[in-house]
Amino acid sequence: MIRKISVSLLCAVLISSLSVISPVSASSLTEKQITKTAATGAAKNNPKDDKYVADKGKKQSIAERICGKYSYYDNENQEYNTLSFVTFGDNLYAYAGNSEGEKDQKEDLEVYSYWAAEFIPDDAKAMRSTDSDSVNVNVLYFSNMSMLSKYQGDAVKGTIKLTKDGLTLEGFGSGKKDYKRDSRVEEAFKYLDKKGAAGSRELQGYWRLTKSDHPVYLFFEGNNIYLYEKLPGREVSFFAGSCSASGNKLSGRLSSLVSAGMPYQLEAKYSIKKNVLTILEEGSGDIDIFNKGDEFKKIERDDIPVITAKEYITPDIDPNADPDSLYVADPDLRPFYGVFVSSAKDREAAIKAARKLCDKGYDASVTYTPEWKNLNQDPYYVVLAGRSDTKEDADTLLKKVKKDGYKDAFVKFSGQSKGIRLNYTTFNPDSVSIRKDSVVLRLSDPVPAFDWSPYYEENGYDTGAAYLYLDKNTVFDKTCDMDFFVNYKKGDTVLEWFQRNQKLINNDPDNAVYDAWMGVFDVNADGTYIDSYYGIYWWD
Repeated sequence: MIRKISVSLLCAVLISSLSVISPVSASSLTEKQITKTAATGAAKNNPKDDKYVADKGKKQSIAERICGKYSYYDNENQEYNTLSFVTFGDNLYAYAGNSEGEKDQKEDLEVYSYWAAEFIPDDAKAMRSTDSDSVNVNVLYFSNMSMLSKYQGDAVKGTIKLTKDGLTLEGFGSGKKDYKRDSRVEEAFKYLDKKGAAGSRELQGYWRLTKSDHPVYLFFEGNNIYLYEKLPGREVSFFAGSCSASGNKLSGRLSSLVSAGMPYQLEAKYSIKKNVLTILEEGSGDIDIFNKGDEFKKIERDDIPVITAKEYITPDIDPNADPDSLYVADPDLRPFYGVFVSSAKDREAAIKAARKLCDKGYDASVTYTPEWKNLNQDPYYVVLAGRSDTKEDADTLLKKVKKDGYKDAFVKFSGQSKGIRLNYTTFNPDSVSIRKDSVVLRLSDPVPAFDWSPYYEENGYDTGAAYLYLDKNTVFDKTCDMDFFVNYKKGDTVLEWFQRNQKLINNDPDNAVYDAWMGVFDVNADGTYIDSYYGIYWWD
């Protein structure tokens, strides 16, 4: 399982228009960014940008031929929209951005706002085609300049078509735009070795982590390494950079698809025997992707599956559905008997203690005490070695915990849940569905504000539903700063506030604020139901 590292986020500036996507410039929140990665393919239409050719005796797929660097000049805003396409196998991605500048400037195009895009076909065969010059795709986008690199809206359909001078993007909610090949555009991965060094011969090629349903992939090309993981319905983890192999030690400097050149160090010790690469020792670098004993098997490029849109399509919700029918319970909010090991006022200190328990094999987590009726209502972060449905099971676990040196550990019943504090992010108005009796928010993994567990860290708050909802009984908490809720009127319920802004958009567009419900919201949820709002965070 990939671990995550802390990355300080920037501050978001704006949401501007691109032919593919709307970039979000930054948030001042703290991110736990997954650190796993991917590789690039070659571009027949721009061979200087990407020299790798998967099989030199084979015609290139359209994904490979799209690879390269492109720009489109937006005359109205006097800026460039840039795209640097890369692939792993025949999965297509892009590092995208906006760059201010003159139309015919000679200087490199340095972006002031950047994000990543995943171009996902409905049919894997379409992306592997060696004959077609166009492909229909669904684009999803995310940025480490926004909340936890989560997808910022539903997939948007469009077509990419190769042209003599570059490519045309049509659809994607922005009509038709012609992009030209452009060497001034920033590289997707800034630390690749462009000198063509041979590298370690035994490492060259593709490798897949064994004994995993959703494995990590490695690709070595010369002195470069590409790291890639794509979990179902999750943002791609994709890193690349130069990497040296001295003896049995890997040492590399990489960047991720969304890091804008932020360098990460990679270290590990390995051995290779009979086309199996084994990790002998985890390194101390920034990218913590390897576990001791991990085995990677040598594979061919065509063995890498093409991700398709099927897993990303969120089923439509019945617009006439009774709000009560939208409720999905969260099993983690059931009352429990917990084995309490320690507590702290500082969340990061509690998480650090919980990680140590996880490393010892415990199903450890951090619980915020005010969220449970039988726990301390003064805010503490308590570290649990485990939760049980019965006191007997908890007592059995307690004995093991005490044998491991946690002499002060004890068992306590949580009482009923009062809900869980979440931060959810909306960037796309289409993800907000306002109805007569409810509002449904189609989201990518809301993030627990206080609680922590390895599952939450990897998956966010996941009830099995792709939405949260609110109704007439949802309230603004008394601590909520209403100045940040645009067009709020004293006495409004949350539902009335959403409906007022929707009415202005429909009937009084000159006074409407179209992104009134865009931002990072602090809420309390019981399963999929939001009962309280605590705040909204805007970007400066």
